[in-house]
Amino acid sequence: MEELFVDITHGVTRKSKKISISPEIIRKLGDATQDYAHGRYEEAIPLLKKIIRISPSLVEPYHTLGLIHNVMGDKKRALAFYMLAAHLTPKDVSLWKLLVTFALEQGNCGHARYCLERAIQANPEDMGLQCQWVSLFPELGEH
Repeated sequence: MEELFVDITHGVTRKSKKISISPEIIRKLGDATQDYAHGRYEEAIPLLKKIIRISPSLVEPYHTLGLIHNVMGDKKRALAFYMLAAHLTPKDVSLWKLLVTFALEQGNCGHARYCLERAIQANPEDMGLQCQWVSLFPELGEH
């Protein structure tokens, strides 16, 4: 995943709590979202990657790339982009839950456990998440 992030951003990383989005980025993001909505995935992908190179801390392009790759049937890439989006928005419980589902579909219980732990951190009151987390122990060989 780290390699994917470095590849997309060409090594550019930015740690910032407050993200200033230029009108140009907003326009490009709107264009990419329209391309996605109209099924023009091959046009949306390079535009979204360009946005990520310019603003690597912006969550929307990662999420949209996850949506695109999911629709295209590339679950592995979809998972990677959703994972990047989730790390940029760690309190987004619904995204962590989606990642749990993807990981379980791919038979990756360890990854599912990690995502469940992050979901629980984001919403410790959700007993369903905690029960699901405990149910993974036998599959991981832990008791």
